[in-house]
Amino acid sequence: MDDSSDDERLQTVRDRARRAAEAAADAKARLERHESEAAAAARRLRELLGWWVVRRGADGDRR
Repeated sequence: MDDSSDDERLQTVRDRARRAAEAAADAKARLERHESEAAAAARRLRELLGWWVVRRGADGDRR
């Protein structure tokens, strides 16, 4: 077997593994960002619901 051919294959495998690790890290970062954004949206919805409940109680049921 040709050592240079083995070296090229090894380098190719290393490059693919590095790219896969980078893609996994990017995906994890995106997931964490989305989870953070979802948590912020949930907090905002709770605030709005609280405001609506207080407003409805102060004004009576307008239905």
